[in-house]
Parts: sequence; structure tokens; C-alpha cells
Amino acid sequence: MKNDIIKRLFIICLALTVVLSGTTVNANIVLSKSDTSKYINTVAHRQMKEVKNPSHSSAGGEWTVMGLARAGKITNNYKNIYKKNLKKTLDNQKGELSRNAFTEYSRTVIALTSLGENPYNFYGYDVISPLAEADNVMKQGMNGLAYALIALECGDYDNVKPRDGYDGRVGSIEKYKNSLVGSSLPNGGWALFGKKADVDMTAIAIQALAPFYKESKVKSVVDNGLKIISSKQKDTGGFETMGNENCESSCQVLTALSSLKISVKDKRFVKKKHTVLDSLMSYYNNGGFSHLKKGLVNQMATDQALYALVAYKNTLANDPPLFNMKKVAVKKKVRKPAAKKYKNKSKKSTVVKNDDQINTEKQTKKNKNKKLKNKIEPTTSVAEEETTVQNEKQKEDKASPVWFWIGLAVVFVGGVGFTVYKKVGRKDV
Repeated sequence: MKNDIIKRLFIICLALTVVLSGTTVNANIVLSKSDTSKYINTVAHRQMKEVKNPSHSSAGGEWTVMGLARAGKITNNYKNIYKKNLKKTLDNQKGELSRNAFTEYSRTVIALTSLGENPYNFYGYDVISPLAEADNVMKQGMNGLAYALIALECGDYDNVKPRDGYDGRVGSIEKYKNSLVGSSLPNGGWALFGKKADVDMTAIAIQALAPFYKESKVKSVVDNGLKIISSKQKDTGGFETMGNENCESSCQVLTALSSLKISVKDKRFVKKKHTVLDSLMSYYNNGGFSHLKKGLVNQMATDQALYALVAYKNTLANDPPLFNMKKVAVKKKVRKPAAKKYKNKSKKSTVVKNDDQINTEKQTKKNKNKKLKNKIEPTTSVAEEETTVQNEKQKEDKASPVWFWIGLAVVFVGGVGFTVYKKVGRKDV
């Protein structure tokens, strides 16, 4: 009996070993949650030390802020510096971040969401409504589409309305998701340009579609995208973009895998015992990351590496994915004034006013009506006004003779003086 139990346990252990060996393999670098936290702390410290004035920018801006916020390492002072600089940019540009590159809005919405700020009303500016303008979002192709979906989904911002005056196609989470699914290439993956899948764009598209992975149509295209990524992985564990193996590509792939909670040890993504994490850490240098191996520390690479490590840690800790910020998102759909209205010659824009403006206008209108009423309904009677006019006229009549004689005297004295002057002559002083 005892021997039978031992045999059964041995068979179960052997079966589990076979199953596990089919999904993961040995790899060189597999950071623990504790090790990952140490790297995140070091990188976060460097970020706040080197990027002292975070502003609206693709490097040293929103991605820096978002990475620090999602890592739980951002300080209130650092938040305030960024918010002040973003407000200044919006003030200078009258609420319009870009006319063609709408990833500017997507990146800003993602950063503000991570800070618990309201993108519908950031110091009076509505920076999320432009993302409902599908025609404008699509000016950047797959990149614009994917990041718009990430931005709207990160805080569950559904049913966002476009700016007043926009009369094109209206986008939403559902529509952008369907568009991204329908835009996958026949052989799998996505391309920024052309019809040949590239690693970065495929990884970003997977990040955008990850929340909907349980849907069969989404799962199908995402799985095909994962096959493309696997096929393009180098023996170093890294990836190439435009012919160069680089840090940012590894960052995007690690973020994509983490968004689906796929282990870096998954056999599909281990080449010669090297994982994407091996590749990423090969660019690490004293708290920062370089774009190319053995290169100088690069800000954009460091920004992306920080949030990729946070995404990886979230998977280890079984925390929500990097771009799932629903717990901190503020979704008050109040447009106090909205961002700069979309210019459209064919359709007149409607000004959206806040409560203070409406109350001020009501008070102004009330004061105008009061003045008008005073003009129409005098406070004194007509008889009293006529009596006052007559009294004033009598005073003027009494005063007139006095002023007449005074004037005559002045003329007489002046005439005498002029005569004496001519006779005596002018004496120089």
C-alpha cells in the first residue's frame, strides 16, 4: 500500500515536470521581485535626480512621470513640478497640444491618470476629448491608434465626446479595439509603416489589446503577434528595429509579455538560454539605460526601461498590469472650459462654459436689466424733475449779470495796460 502511494506521487511529480518543462526553460537572468524592486529604486532615484524639471515631452516628460508614479516612487513636489510645466504648455498653446500628432494627448492622458488627475479638467483644460476624434488620431496610423486605445482604457474612459466643432468619425474604446484587431497583418503582427511586421509596433499593439485578450477575435491576432515576436528574437534575447538591436525594443516586448502575465522563461521567448530580461539588463549602467550596448545613458531608453521593470514586477507580485490604472483614475466628465475648440469652417463651434462663467454672466445681465429699468422708470416724478430744471435755470439767470460786469472790467484794464506798454516799452530782466 505504501509503495503504491509512493509510486503515484512519483508519477504525479514526473507529470508536473513534463508540463512545466513545456512552458518554461532555464534562463540566465530571472530577477526576483526583491531584486527587481532594488533596480526600480535605483533607476527611480536617478530619474528624479537627472530629470529635475519634468515637462510635456516624450523623453523626460510623461513617460518619466508615469514610470515613477506606477513604481510608487514619485514625490508630491515632483508631481507639482510636472503639473505646473504642463499647465504652462497648455497656456502657451491655448490648450492645443498638437494638430497632427495625437499621441501627444494619449501620452498626457496616461501620465495624468497615473497621478490621479482628471484629464477632462486639468486646470480648466480638457485633454482627453481629442482622443475621440478618430480621423485625427489615425493621422499617425497604428501608433496613434494603439496609444489612443491604451489611454482611454487605462482609466476606463468610455463614451468620451470629441471637441465642439469636430464633425468627423468619433472614436471609442470599442471602435479602436476593433480597428486595431482588423489592422493586424495577414501573417501576424502589426507594422508602423508598410506591410512587414515590426517588433516595436507589434509589442505596443499587444499592450493595447491585452485587456481584451479573453475575446476570441482579440486572442487570435494577439497570439499571431506573439509568434512574430518570438520569431524575431535574437540569440541574445533581444530584438532589432531598423537593423539595430536596441534597449527600447526589449522594453516594449517585456511590457507586452507582462501585460499578458507571460513569464520571461516561457520557452517561446528564450533563445540560447537568453530572455528578453537578459537583453534589457545588458543596457543597464549605474541607474540608467543606454539605447545601444556600451553606449551612453539615454533618457528615452531609461524612461521605457523603468516602466518595463515595473510591468515585470507587477506580474511577479500578481498586481494589475502597468496600464491598468482604474483604481486611481478620476473620471469626472466635466468640461470647465474645454481645451481649445476644434476649428472647422463649415460648422460653428459652441463655447462650453463653466459654472463660474455662467453665474458671472447671469449677474452681469441682471445688473444691465437693473440699469435699463432705472432709465425707463425714474426714481423721481416728472413734476419734481421739471421743478428742479426751473430752479437751476433761475440760478443761472441770476449769476449771468455778475459775470458780465466782471468780464467787462477785465477787458478795460487789459486795454489800459496795453496802451502804457506801448508808450513805456519792454524792460529786459
